[in-house]
Amino acid sequence: MRNFLIFLSLILISFTLLSAPRIIKAGEGLNLKPEKINPGSFKYPLKRIWEKISVVLTPSGKNKVKLYEKLFETRLSELNYVTENKKLGEIEKASQRFSFYAGVLAQEAGRSDNPGKKLQLSEKFKVYGNMLAGTRDKFEFESSYWLLIQQNIDTLTILTNDNLK
Repeated sequence: MRNFLIFLSLILISFTLLSAPRIIKAGEGLNLKPEKINPGSFKYPLKRIWEKISVVLTPSGKNKVKLYEKLFETRLSELNYVTENKKLGEIEKASQRFSFYAGVLAQEAGRSDNPGKKLQLSEKFKVYGNMLAGTRDKFEFESSYWLLIQQNIDTLTILTNDNLK
């Protein structure tokens, strides 16, 4: 009986280790932390609901810009996760969420009276666009996944030129 319990424990530990998601460095060199809950996880909808509640409860102003900046970086980390791990079914949604939060962040920063923040975001968008070019090139030229990432790069370029001046 004791041997059976040891054997069962080893099986459970092995299963847990094998089923754990692989942690990758999100945007290496960009100081982005990898997300613990990523698209495709059964906990992901709960994470998104919590984020939406946070947006509603956060007052406008500097706090709102900080929250949207955090969510924007979260979406970049998630986009990086799904592309690195070839979770092809999640790339389209992750790409759309990334572009959405880039737009909302640019809009909120554009409303602020802080020109330093606008300049900082403009630089960040350029750096992230360059990082995404490397991500895009992991896919076949002009494939649907390549085009999705290219749309994210184009979104960052447009937002930098239009909203953050």
